[in-house]
Amino acid sequence: MDDYSYISGHEELQRYYGEKLSFHDSEILTVVLDRGPQGGNEWSPSLTATFHLFAWLPADPKTHAFSFHKHALATIRFNGIFEVDMVDFNHQNAIFDLIINKLEDVGHAQRYNVHLQPSFGLGAKFVCCSIELISLEKDLPKNKIPGGDKFNID
Repeated sequence: MDDYSYISGHEELQRYYGEKLSFHDSEILTVVLDRGPQGGNEWSPSLTATFHLFAWLPADPKTHAFSFHKHALATIRFNGIFEVDMVDFNHQNAIFDLIINKLEDVGHAQRYNVHLQPSFGLGAKFVCCSIELISLEKDLPKNKIPGGDKFNID
């Protein structure tokens, strides 16, 4: 199980998804790169991404179809980014996982190695100084879910 405790505000994600919290097969809907104000601040430059998250329910033994629930849009900002490498953003940006590894502290500054492990579409690797959950829009109705007509929604 991945450790998302490095995300400030991860408790809200954990309360909503419990042990099933996962970015596996989530889709990245938007990516915003912001250089920040001239002279910078504590979070510039930054990368803000909105993820379509959901939880899986076991496959129906008769049809072998999975169903999905707890659809949400989670917007996460990665602050103080550098060494950014991004590829293949397109019309569907599913990822295998969001992998975050804490690097050794440099002086008093924390650093995180982030990998948006691509499945189809966007892949990215970068280093950042902090990560924060900006918003979590929960319990999306089917008509608000990107590609909602393709999901078996419970």
